[in-house]
Amino acid sequence: MFANERHSLGEALDNLLADLDDLVTISERHAYQDDDDRRAAVGNARWIRDATLRQLTEAYAQHPECPWR
Repeated sequence: MFANERHSLGEALDNLLADLDDLVTISERHAYQDDDDRRAAVGNARWIRDATLRQLTEAYAQHPECPWR
């Protein structure tokens, strides 16, 4: 992979993770009918963010250039 492709991929992943963090923040600030709805929405947003990060981390750990090997 070329350096500019690596940079573009890294930037795209950074943007994806930032957007997922924003999703959690927006979910926390939204006005809900009740606390149960809020808790469920925030929990789902956090789960999506955490699952995505976990999948990316696991995939990266398999890469031969992984820095923490």
